[in-house]
Formats: sequence, C-alpha cells, structure tokens
Amino acid sequence: MRFKKHYKPELEHRLNIFKTVQEMPELTGSEKQVAWADDIRHKMYIEVKEYVAKFEENEAATAFLEWVHQQTDAKFWINHSNMRPEEIALEWEVEETELLPALTGSEKQVAWAEDIRYKLYLEIRKYILDFEENETTIAFLDWVEQQTDAGFWIEHREMRPTEFVAEWEKEINKKVNFRRAKLK
Repeated sequence: MRFKKHYKPELEHRLNIFKTVQEMPELTGSEKQVAWADDIRHKMYIEVKEYVAKFEENEAATAFLEWVHQQTDAKFWINHSNMRPEEIALEWEVEETELLPALTGSEKQVAWAEDIRYKLYLEIRKYILDFEENETTIAFLDWVEQQTDAGFWIEHREMRPTEFVAEWEKEINKKVNFRRAKLK
C-alpha cells in the first residue's frame, strides 16, 4: 500500500509530461475511467507511433496516427487496451476510409447487416493478420469485400473467420469444377 502512495504522484507527473509533449487532448468519461485510460493511452500511443514509423512518410499512416491522437473517449482506450497497433489500424481503415462498398437489400436489411459486416470484417482482418500476405490471402479478402448483399451478412452473422475461409474455398472449388466441365 505504501508503494502506491509514492508511485501514484510519479505516474501522474509522467502522464502530465507525456500529454504536454504529445499535446494530447483531455480524455472524457467518468473520473475513474479517465484515470484508468490515461495510463493505457500513454502506453498504446507510444506503440502506435512506433508502428506508424515503419511506414515512413505514408499519408494513410499519418492520417491513422492523427485519428488515434484525437480519440478522447476514455472508453475507446479501455476497450482497445489489449489490441495491437495493427488491429487498431484495421479499425481505422474500416471506419474512416471507404474500404467496403455499399450493401444492397431492403433498408431494414442494410441497416442490420452494416453492423454485422463491420464486426465480422474486423474479426476476419484480425485473423488474417497472423498470416503472411500473399495471393491467397488477398484473393480471400477481395471475395469478402465483394459480398455486398445484406442477406449474405445476415445469414453468416454467426460465422467465425475460419468458417469464412471454408465458404470461400467452396466457392473457388465450384468455379474450378465449372471451368473443368467447360473444358471437357
């Protein structure tokens, strides 16, 4: 207990220096959330800056860093505390860029499917982070991104990334078998 009494002022002092140097905006939320999120933001922002530095003077990387910098809701930092910078970058990419095409279907279906697609797409992209980017992973992501029917996302709302891969493989095999049949 005694250690905490002496450590807390030092931590607060370091966080204040960090906020001043980085010109970090004040966090919003309850007092408890802000206190918790301040430390998380400090650690994560350093990790994000190191991640972004790998991309040198890339416009998208700079925009991503700015987006992270502007996150003032304490809940954002708490909810993202166990995420890698790459995962946060995926979230930014999906939210802030027009990566995914508009969905088709009834107004009600589209409204429901947009949230489903957003969550599933992020799960799929996080799953793929653990694999080397190659022609196969790119083709799979292209297939996922081309699924614009709201019904598709509603029907597949319970699927995990591995199940999406299996679905894609079935589709590819159908095309291969169809081509083989045409050649006979």
